[in-house]
Formats: sequence, structure tokens, C-alpha cells
Amino acid sequence: QGLEALVYKESSELSTSNSLAITAWFQPNFTDNIEQTIIDGRTINKGLKITVNQTSIKVYLNGDIQTYDFDVNPQNGHWYGLVFNLNNKFKSIEAYVYKLNSASNRHPNMPITESIKQVLYKNTDLASPEGWVAGKQWSLMPANMKMTNIRLFKKTIGQDQHRNILQQYIVRDNHLAKIIDNAIPSIQ
Repeated sequence: QGLEALVYKESSELSTSNSLAITAWFQPNFTDNIEQTIIDGRTINKGLKITVNQTSIKVYLNGDIQTYDFDVNPQNGHWYGLVFNLNNKFKSIEAYVYKLNSASNRHPNMPITESIKQVLYKNTDLASPEGWVAGKQWSLMPANMKMTNIRLFKKTIGQDQHRNILQQYIVRDNHLAKIIDNAIPSIQ
């Protein structure tokens, strides 16, 4: 499994009556189809880990693995925003990935709807609510990509709020967050 690049103080645990959301920006530098870990809160078959490769996002949730193929494969050197929801109330998981329009930095008046474009949306129904006590803290693993704005929220994020949440440098709903890491400079 290897050594962590960064270990957060927050323990990886979730009761079956609670939900969570994870957001992050990543810039891949894929040279092969090896999985790169976005966030890791899993030991053996307890917890949650999210990875990305050239063709898909993988969600390791307790003893299950969900693979979500990209509609458009990520390109090296471009920024992508992840929004992941685990909703125990409605027994579902959702993964969204958005591609940042690189022109948005050069044209600050660009409408927010044009600044990021959805390149993946997948959801899976769960048989029952998922919970765990992983016995470890959330961590970031060494990867061949850059990451920034890593967030772990106590509640899911509605699709109408994805763009707002992904584009926040200062988290306005910080009382709902367990981890807020702007990763400045971007973790490499």
C-alpha cells in the first residue's frame, strides 16, 4: 500500500445514519493506466477510498468496488473537479467529475456555466446504508497528479451546488466540513 503523502487528523468513520461528500480538484499526468488515489480512508474491507485512472473513477466502499467510466477520458495537464456523495438516507452513491475550462482564467467574466463542464455522472443504489470505523485517518497517497481543494463534508452536495462548492476557495459552509485543505501550493 505504501506510505501516505499526507495524513489528516480526521478519522475515517461514518455511521449508517449519516452521509458524506468529498470534493477535490486534480490534474492528472497519466503515463499508464495505473490507479492514482484521490483520497484514502480504507483499511482492508472497511472504509472508503476513491481512485482515478485514464478511463475511470473507482470507489472502494467497505467490501465493494464500483467502477465509473468517463464519458470523455481525462487529459493530462487539465484540471478536473470531483464531487462524490454517499447518501445513506436514500441509499445511493454518486460520482460527478467536471473539467475546468482553461479559458476561464483568461476571461474572468465567463459565465459560471461555461467555466466547468461535466464529463462524468454515475450513481449506484446501495442495498443498505453503509457505515464503518476504518481504524485509520483519512490520507492522501503519492500519485502522478496534482491535487488541490480537498474537502470532506458531513452532508451530501446537491447538483445545483456543485459549481459553487468546487469554485470556493474559502468554504462558506465550513461548519459542515470535516476536512478543508486548499493544498497551496498544489500537492504534487
